[in-house]
Amino acid sequence: MSTRSEGLQSWVWWPAGTSHGIAFGIAFLVVMFLGLAEIPSFPSTKDLVAARLSPFASIAFSVAILLANAWFLFRHARGDYLVVRNAIRPMAMSLLVLTIAFPSAYAATRVVWRGGALPDFPALVRGESFEWARVARSIFVGQGALALVLLYSGLWRSPSQ
Repeated sequence: MSTRSEGLQSWVWWPAGTSHGIAFGIAFLVVMFLGLAEIPSFPSTKDLVAARLSPFASIAFSVAILLANAWFLFRHARGDYLVVRNAIRPMAMSLLVLTIAFPSAYAATRVVWRGGALPDFPALVRGESFEWARVARSIFVGQGALALVLLYSGLWRSPSQ
């Protein structure tokens, strides 16, 4: 492994084994696409969107799912590091990136594929509850979608080294 990739791997996690990396990447992309496209008979974001939650409940459940996602990611990544303390930063950074990427991807698909309204940033700054409810829902759906991806990709992960 080159020094550059070793430096990057100290900040974010990606699978060390080729078979694990390929399986994780394929499952990640396929499950994310199928979920966001709301393909029938596939566990998707439509089940998460259908949940009628208050913004507070959305955030509370998002935190619970975030903790589960941290555990799922730990289970994926643990075998790629000799000691746990070397894995904490890359896993935390990866979780942070994914926690931002999934709600953003969900919100973008709502705007592009479903004709949803663009975010009203001035309304967010003013603290309007409707806009904050949309943000809370995006966070909840994004965390749930990430959990689906991590669970499905975990089916094909290689055993810990």
